[in-house]
Amino acid sequence: MHIVRVSTEDGPTWGVVEDRQVRRLSDGPFGSLEVAEALGFLDDLPPLGPWIVSGIGEEEIGELEISCTVNGELRQRANTQQMVFSPAFLIAYITQVMTLEPGDIIMTGTPSGVGPLHPGDSVEVSIDGVGTLTNQVA
Repeated sequence: MHIVRVSTEDGPTWGVVEDRQVRRLSDGPFGSLEVAEALGFLDDLPPLGPWIVSGIGEEEIGELEISCTVNGELRQRANTQQMVFSPAFLIAYITQVMTLEPGDIIMTGTPSGVGPLHPGDSVEVSIDGVGTLTNQVA
């Protein structure tokens, strides 16, 4: 799961991304694909939503509880304060090397606790003040 910053004409907004990597491709018989390829080349990856929230400052985004459950079982729980690089730091760093345009997305990373998913699993990713994204694995 990631907290995601989306650039808009009105300033930063925030959302939830379910970090669902295609392990069979990133750890497959043909070697490793780059993470970006394993995460993003399929049409349904990665899920983002359920909506985009504004009005949360970059300082506030650094103090939010995040969690992920699979079929109701808690798999991940952390606080954005525990991130190696805060969302505010990531934004500042990225804007030193590129211009963020409306529609650009920054995915921040995921806490420990990932595990395999299986067809039919229900995945719920929550970030306090931002929302809860629920998806079923196809």
